[in-house]
Amino acid sequence: MKLKQQLRQFMSGTLALALMSSSAVALAVSEEKSDSASAKAQSIFADMENPELKRMASFRLDMTEFCAPVADQERKRELYQELVKYHWDRKAMGCALQYGQELIDEDFWSYFLVEEKAELLAARAEYFSVLNKLYNAHYQGGELTDELVWRWQKNRREGMALSAELDTFSAWVNEVKLVQVAFSLASSQRETPTSEVVTISSAALVELNELVADDAELADGIAATLLAQMLISLPEFSGGDPLKAIDLLRESLAKYPNNLTAYRWLIEGFVLEREEDQAIEYLKQAAAVAVDQLPPQEYVDLAKELGGVAIRLGATDVANVFRHNRKQLLKIKPFLLERVERASVGHGGENPITGESQNQF
Repeated sequence: MKLKQQLRQFMSGTLALALMSSSAVALAVSEEKSDSASAKAQSIFADMENPELKRMASFRLDMTEFCAPVADQERKRELYQELVKYHWDRKAMGCALQYGQELIDEDFWSYFLVEEKAELLAARAEYFSVLNKLYNAHYQGGELTDELVWRWQKNRREGMALSAELDTFSAWVNEVKLVQVAFSLASSQRETPTSEVVTISSAALVELNELVADDAELADGIAATLLAQMLISLPEFSGGDPLKAIDLLRESLAKYPNNLTAYRWLIEGFVLEREEDQAIEYLKQAAAVAVDQLPPQEYVDLAKELGGVAIRLGATDVANVFRHNRKQLLKIKPFLLERVERASVGHGGENPITGESQNQF
């Protein structure tokens, strides 16, 4: 159950597969035709060979933020289970990941902790969404940028090692393979050459198609929803297929009607196909999903996005439902991160002159 929750939260984060947009893929195809193979040989994981990361060397050495060491195993487990839910706090969640990794590394039977490793890898995928929101918060100082790059590279490096430990089991446990695919997609949102993004997305598309063909209800429909995201986001020449995505999402929602992420992408599919009436109908159904059916941060993110779509389609009454629910939730939990990717004034949701957050759709 915990694994499914983490995967659901990962999908509702900032992934949105914008990195796989038509322009990005087209650019990569043209780059691959013009650039030599040797120019692509440098690994994204050879940190200190990257000039930008060399510039960060002093930041790494001077970094004073460390997670408090915890000797007691039970206390460490409690902290991990609590802090991993802090999707609004990059520092707290970063410490949770550290504690989770330590718990696995310190266990004598570490090799057999398949479920624990898969849950930690899913949490690492979600952590990229947390960091990505902060990348999009403009007018931040260089120190924050350096910290975010450092955290991104560290999370990817440690997650890749964790994923490799799961390779033995992913061949016969579909949930493990799904987590590996989700992590790979999430890690490529930032700090990744466009050509490698194309390679990762192409491999993920193949793997997700195989997983859904084997079990359409895998992880309560999460695999089908993730596949649909890709089919909607990718251009046709790279495997995109909005009509197939719409069918997948309709079938998934018939069985899992509280999956707000599935609604979000189904509505996107209808908008792309110019079926606005259908989009509005499903927006109404999405607005009827109870707030307490989703983790708070997940609802705040998706309500902002769905409310914005409702306004674009002229469904102001539906937008008002999302606005009201979101406003009430932020009032109760003001620490939740506001969404910044689609800012109302184009500056990360915050006016650069006044410093005030617009927090509107």
